[in-house]
Amino acid sequence: MTNLSIGGSKSLYIRTLCLSLLNNRSLTIQNPSRCQDAQLMESLMLALGAKFQHKDTEVIVTPPVTLTSSESRTIQTQKSGLVTRLALALITALQLPWNVQVDPQIKSRPFQEYLDL
Repeated sequence: MTNLSIGGSKSLYIRTLCLSLLNNRSLTIQNPSRCQDAQLMESLMLALGAKFQHKDTEVIVTPPVTLTSSESRTIQTQKSGLVTRLALALITALQLPWNVQVDPQIKSRPFQEYLDL
């Protein structure tokens, strides 16, 4: 298991979660961000079967055994541009039959071509 300290950075934490999922590698992350965007990404990963063990100043992330899902579902990324971009990338890379529901403010940003994937 790999141990990382990311100093509470939201962006680094969310990106680290995605990489652990794609690399199928368990991680212990010191000082993870606990912001709403981080919780949204954790929810997405939980839907994929990942497991999280939260402790005082760390979280242990265990990716699912397999990264496939034939179950169609809709996920919500709310107003988070970062989570929307990375969720769309994960869904596309893993060829999941999922839809992303975003806040109208996100739709005003240049995301439409990604949402159409």
